[in-house]
Amino acid sequence: MYDDDNGNGAYDTGELQLGTGQNPNDDNGTVTFSGLNETIQASTNVNWIVLTNLNGTASNFETFRVSFSNSTHITAAGDDTGDPIYPDGAPVQGGLFTVGAVGSLSLTTGSNNPGVGTENPGAQNVEMLQLKLSASGVENIRITSITFTADGTGNDLTDLNDTGNGVSLYRDINNNGQLDAGDTQIDIQRIYSGNNGTVTFTIAADTIDAGTSENWLVVYDFDAAIANGITFRVGIFNASQISSIGVNSGLSITETGFPVVGPYKTIDAVGSLTLFAGDYNPGVSDINEPVSYTHLRAHETVLELVCRLLLEK
Repeated sequence: MYDDDNGNGAYDTGELQLGTGQNPNDDNGTVTFSGLNETIQASTNVNWIVLTNLNGTASNFETFRVSFSNSTHITAAGDDTGDPIYPDGAPVQGGLFTVGAVGSLSLTTGSNNPGVGTENPGAQNVEMLQLKLSASGVENIRITSITFTADGTGNDLTDLNDTGNGVSLYRDINNNGQLDAGDTQIDIQRIYSGNNGTVTFTIAADTIDAGTSENWLVVYDFDAAIANGITFRVGIFNASQISSIGVNSGLSITETGFPVVGPYKTIDAVGSLTLFAGDYNPGVSDINEPVSYTHLRAHETVLELVCRLLLEK
């Protein structure tokens, strides 16, 4: 118990302790501060504040309150008369405090986050980011929405799929950083708000158990008509881009670990050359024939490479 000199209801450094610290005699019991010698001047008042220390074993939602129940719980006397004083105003109750430990959620790149690489125009189901979400051991965490931000020289609004809906989010069930048949989709395929814009996935029911983690995959579908040399990247940059709630506490969670960003993917269509027998390739012939030739024609690729080869003898 302390003399609350400034009457602010909070313990401040330097305030005088009254008596010594005590332990309650029982659950919902009493505690007595004895040996006090405090004088309250006539027509004045003082504020005393009672502090409690929890030992760390209380469970969530347990409650605590301190009260002064009746006038027999204080011993006082008039300074001049020496007669007993019986104060009125009881009971006086403090506020009801509820233990409510709140969980936390940390975000990092997964151990199998995709690396920097190249992709062809029209590539589908391209893994752009493996996001690892880890709940602390206090309580389960329910995630309700998550927003990703696009980056790079490509146009994220028009260059992702012919329909414009080219961004998907999956649970990476086996944590391998690749989209597999067993991975489950979170929400529907979405579209960015604009070039270098944002995309938000609404999550109906995804709970990460206390002390565990999940890996999620952000996946792109590229349009077939995009140009060579442009780049794409996706990330989540601050806590305002994810909403989560503690299942037990019901309180909003403050997430940590930002930013979490995937690698750049560059569009790089590379041509190919295929050789096969020409339409008039000669068959088996007599060696005494004066002229024979082999005509090889190369297949033209997407880069319009043309190669024709004529060998004569």
